[in-house]
Amino acid sequence: MEKILYAGRKCQLVQQTVMTANGQPHQRVFLRHPGAVLLLPFVDAKTICMVRNHRRAVGQWLLELPAGTLEPEEPPEATAQRELQEETGYLVRKLTLVRRFFPSPGLLSEVIHLYLAEDLVPGPAQLAEGEELESLLVPWDEAIAWVMDGTIQDGKTLFALLYWDRLRKQGRDELP
Repeated sequence: MEKILYAGRKCQLVQQTVMTANGQPHQRVFLRHPGAVLLLPFVDAKTICMVRNHRRAVGQWLLELPAGTLEPEEPPEATAQRELQEETGYLVRKLTLVRRFFPSPGLLSEVIHLYLAEDLVPGPAQLAEGEELESLLVPWDEAIAWVMDGTIQDGKTLFALLYWDRLRKQGRDELP
C-alpha cells in the first residue's frame, strides 16, 4: 500500500506499508525522484568546467559538477544537453554515458546518469529562475586535489571525479 504524503514540483514524499518476513506490516518513507544527470564536461584534455552552487538545504556554496533533474518524459541525454547549456553556457557535441548510480537508495529513488561531455562549444549560460551558481574552469589535477583536501563536499561530484580519475588511469576503453 502506498500513500503520497507530499507532492512537489521535483519529488514526492511517499509512505509505503510493506509486510515483513514475519507477516507484520512495516512503514517505509522515502522521496520519489524522477532522476538526474551529472556531467563531466572537459573543455580540453586537462580542464573541466565546474559550478559554484548555492545550496539552500545546507546553507553553503558548494563546488560541483553541472547537474540537473529530468523533466517528465525527457530522456537523460536531452537533460544533460539542456543542463550543461543552462548552467555553463556550453553546447556539447559529444556526450557519452559513463554509468548510472543511486546516490542515497535508503531515502531516495533517484538514479543519476553520469555523462562525459566533450567537444564543447562556449556560449552564454541561461540560468533557471532562482538558480544561484557560477561556472568556473578547473584544471583536472586541481579538482582532484580539492577532492582530497575537502574543498569539494558534494557527494555526487566526489564520486564522479574519483571514478573518472580511476578510469583515466586504467584507460578510457574500460567504460562500463
